[in-house]
Amino acid sequence: MTRGVPGPRAGHSRLPAWVAGMLIIGALASAATVVPDPAAAATTPAALSSQADGAYDNGERERARDLYRAVLVGEPDNSRAIYRLATLLPQGTAESIALFRRYTVLEPQDPWGHMALGDALAAGGAPSAARGAYETAYGLAPRERDVFIGLGRLLLQSGYTDEAISVYERWTRTLPQDALAWRELGRARQRARRHPEAAEALAEAYTIEQRADTKRLLGNSLHESAPAVQPQVARSRDSDDVEIQRARLASDWQFTRRARMGLHAQRAAVSDPRAEGTADEFGLTGEWQPLRVWRLDTLAGFARTRAEDTAQDTDLVLGLRARFRAPHDGPAGELRFDRNPLIATPALLADPVQLAEVRGMLDMPLYGRTRARLRARYAELHSGLGDNRRVSYDSGLVYRLQPTVELSVNYHELAYEELTEAGYSAPQEVQSVELGTYMELYGFYPVTIALDLGVGRQRIDEFSEPVGAWGDALRLWAQVSWDVRPGTRLDLELDSTDTHDPDAVSSTDANWRYSSIMLSLRVGLGARSPRSFVDERSWLERRR
Repeated sequence: MTRGVPGPRAGHSRLPAWVAGMLIIGALASAATVVPDPAAAATTPAALSSQADGAYDNGERERARDLYRAVLVGEPDNSRAIYRLATLLPQGTAESIALFRRYTVLEPQDPWGHMALGDALAAGGAPSAARGAYETAYGLAPRERDVFIGLGRLLLQSGYTDEAISVYERWTRTLPQDALAWRELGRARQRARRHPEAAEALAEAYTIEQRADTKRLLGNSLHESAPAVQPQVARSRDSDDVEIQRARLASDWQFTRRARMGLHAQRAAVSDPRAEGTADEFGLTGEWQPLRVWRLDTLAGFARTRAEDTAQDTDLVLGLRARFRAPHDGPAGELRFDRNPLIATPALLADPVQLAEVRGMLDMPLYGRTRARLRARYAELHSGLGDNRRVSYDSGLVYRLQPTVELSVNYHELAYEELTEAGYSAPQEVQSVELGTYMELYGFYPVTIALDLGVGRQRIDEFSEPVGAWGDALRLWAQVSWDVRPGTRLDLELDSTDTHDPDAVSSTDANWRYSSIMLSLRVGLGARSPRSFVDERSWLERRR
């Protein structure tokens, strides 16, 4: 026996050599011929990703969406599948927003991921969060024009016009030779009614790149910022047979980049079956809008009133109106002061009554599309027959179906301090409840239609008389505006009411009715041509 090789154990027989050989050959053949399952290979994440990408590239959206979902079952952190699936879902849905958020966590240094999240948030009604996502993208890619374009357009669509202008101004400082940057800045300034500044930006864009649409936009701003005249005629009549015919001529011009000044003259002929008279008004007007959300209007002048067989009376006319409106359905407010004579009847022209009034309005969001609206007015009336005071307020709830369509329910109350013989209506108290709707229709551009309708009940209580009964109340106001061309607009306004609001001072009749019609035309004059404006800017630049 050879040393080192163990011999067979007792009781065991050796296998035949040919059997052992067959077993070894069979084992090797089995190992060499194992084939993977085709179905299992087709469901691996890599294979599913490849199929999903192919379906995506071929425009098979539904199939690609299902395949990307299958990929995420096996690889929940596959950022490419997450991003692609989010883009295939309806924009602004909770699922698409959640997927884009997940992508920005997995790929925090990708600015396009943050921009996509911002677009989804904006479509889902969260503009503030969308703005934050774009600001993150700007921090990652401060010179990427897609960031500026997306953020600026997002802000404009959400009503943040002033913020959009700041973004575009930053863009023009970063990329001063980018014509698109200057053109978008010009558009945003037009939206904010900063037409002189818009013209500067659009002229810069046209200097860099001579495009027809830029030239057209520049022409629009030059027309809007040109001096303008506005003739206006109006006629009203009420159930007391009081008729007022007005003729007004106004003009205004650009005083500073964000302010306009103007002059206006008006004559009102007032008549009833017993008498008639006239009221002339001359004044200096001002309009200042430092930001899109703020506006200030002013009026200062004098009025001369005269009735038959009475001496002419001259008095001071003042007006101040400050308005604030936050973007994206935020709060809004208004504060107003007026001082002027009442000219509702010939009797009021014969014995003038001077009105001084302060009024305020506050509009606040409550929940979702529901808002609270409060109005208050305080007035003092001075005449030769004695002084009086008037207080009124409104409170209501408003539901906005769309940004320009709303429904409201409103309660109104008005009260005079004492009875008067000065010729104006002074009930002890007026109460009314109203259902209203307001809408602005822009689908007929260049024609715009605005409607304000109210239906309700009112009660008028007179001094030293029994409490009045509740009666029907209806009001309708409509305006049709036609933008004939840039700088030229034609307005038609209709008004009809039988409600006793603070401006209804001509009658104490509970069945009093009033209607009016007004037509006005605003025409821009002497607007410069885009070519001459651009050439002058180029000449001034060379002189510097």
